[in-house]
Amino acid sequence: MSGNGVIRVDAWQYIQWENLFDLDLAIRSLPYVLKGFNYTIGISFLTMAIGLGLGLITAMGRMSKFWFFRLPARFYISIIRGTPLLVQLFILYFGLPVIGINLTPLAAAIIGLSLNVGGYSAETIRGAILSIPRGQWEAATALNMSHWQTMRRIIIPQATRVALPSLANTFLSLVKDTSLLSVITVPEMLYQAKIIGGREFDYMTMYILVALIYWVICTVLGILQEYLEKRFSRHVA
Repeated sequence: MSGNGVIRVDAWQYIQWENLFDLDLAIRSLPYVLKGFNYTIGISFLTMAIGLGLGLITAMGRMSKFWFFRLPARFYISIIRGTPLLVQLFILYFGLPVIGINLTPLAAAIIGLSLNVGGYSAETIRGAILSIPRGQWEAATALNMSHWQTMRRIIIPQATRVALPSLANTFLSLVKDTSLLSVITVPEMLYQAKIIGGREFDYMTMYILVALIYWVICTVLGILQEYLEKRFSRHVA
């Protein structure tokens, strides 16, 4: 009992640490959890590629001087950035059947994540393009290049270097966001872990195992990100 009359209990001594993480279960379950690895990585790379394409198109529309390109692009970005990804997935998978559109879990996952990446990457790409000095455009005009030739040969390569750190972070977030796909029954790693956790009555071990796997994946991707940033910035003054 403390001096002010309040009973203090050392709660740590009552924690059953042996139940926090069962190493034997984790080792036995690892091959089953890794069955979802291909879904996690495959969906991540596919939706990142599609999302970057959508982001580039949206960024171009966002910068257009024509309102019928600019306004839809602004609305798309606003919707994606202003609503949670989980809600977007729910609308695609659970909501669209109300109007007769039935998507498989995988299709809903790819569409939802691609649209989400497109909305976020659009502003990154737009900012990178706007960061290129105006003199680059003027030089291309002097060389009699068309607008699309200027974008493809001069602006996009330089903007890629500027946008790389932000886009790499977007990809890291995307890899972790694939865990949300378990709620729409996509058999990625967290979904597999939940099945085993329910069967073995040990969710904590399985959740910690999945967290460690994601940590390793993101660490490796972080190293790759640093390598790419150094490579792209090699010739930057």
